[in-house]
Amino acid sequence: MTTTEKVTKQGHILWVTLLKGVLLVVLGVWMLSMPQESFEGLAFLIGLITLIGGLIETAYSYYSRKKHGAWGWNLSGGIMDIILGIFLMVNPMAILALIAIFISFWLLFFSVLIIRKSIILKRLGRKSWKGSLAFGLVLLLIGIVLIWHPQVVGITLLFWLAFSFITLGLFRIILAFQARNFMKKS
Repeated sequence: MTTTEKVTKQGHILWVTLLKGVLLVVLGVWMLSMPQESFEGLAFLIGLITLIGGLIETAYSYYSRKKHGAWGWNLSGGIMDIILGIFLMVNPMAILALIAIFISFWLLFFSVLIIRKSIILKRLGRKSWKGSLAFGLVLLLIGIVLIWHPQVVGITLLFWLAFSFITLGLFRIILAFQARNFMKKS
């Protein structure tokens, strides 16, 4: 391969890198400017992936039923994924409620453990019990807020995802220009 062919191929790679970067930045900005639509689109995509996974698992369990004795578990798991996938595609905001409920109860559980630990630390005469108690109470409050206002989870999740896309896109754009300058010097 000649030097001209290498530079031409590398130039195509630079354009692809630059284009991907621009598209990621545009996607991130779109997500921030239209949070409702972008969250519903993301939830629909998760539902679609779950549906496809369920179809694959169901088909696999059916075709491997003679080889494996306990294929019913795979079949039932596949059917559950199909139902969940369809449900999420029809009602994309349901995933927000599921995520919020999971995170809320997780926070409530650990806040109770931390508050219990602070009570034990107080009984032992440790001075650090106040910090643990404060941390546990803050987590308890956050868990309660998330139960009553699950949209906070969606907004936070969407913000960090959009920020990640914008950051990755800017990195790719900078990388493309740095590589171009490097190629010019070579």
